[in-house]
Amino acid sequence: MISLEDASLTKKGIVKLSSATDSDSEALAATPKAVKAVMIEVQT
Repeated sequence: MISLEDASLTKKGIVKLSSATDSDSEALAATPKAVKAVMIEVQT
């Protein structure tokens, strides 16, 4: 069995995706959906 560690700001690994636009977590990675929602909000 292969063991993979969680990713961090400085090392590769498994990430958890999030579409939340109000999170300040450094343990989650933004999805394209979240980025698009923020872009639309900023442009209006």
